[in-house]
Amino acid sequence: MSANWADFAEDDDDAVELLQVELPERTETPVDDRGIKKVVYYERNDDGTITKVTQRIKVINLRQKTPVRTQERRANWKPFGKASAGPEEGIT
Repeated sequence: MSANWADFAEDDDDAVELLQVELPERTETPVDDRGIKKVVYYERNDDGTITKVTQRIKVINLRQKTPVRTQERRANWKPFGKASAGPEEGIT
C-alpha cells in the first residue's frame, strides 16, 4: 500500500515525523473566459510540513499595433541594397 502525503509517523519522543513521499505535480487550468488561470502545487516547508499553494493568475495578451500612417510610409520606401537591383529569390 502506498503512503499518502497526509500520512505521518510518530517517534518514541512524540515528535511528528513526515514520511518521505513525492509531492503531487504542479497543475494548471486553462485560461477561462475572464482571462484567469489557476495554478496548484505543493511544497515542503523548512520544518517538513507540506503546504498546498493555490494561485489565481490574470493572463493578459499584449499586442502592439503599428499605426496606419507608419505602415503607409514604409510601403512607399524605395528598395535599397541588394533588393534595389530587382526581384531575386531569397531577398525580401
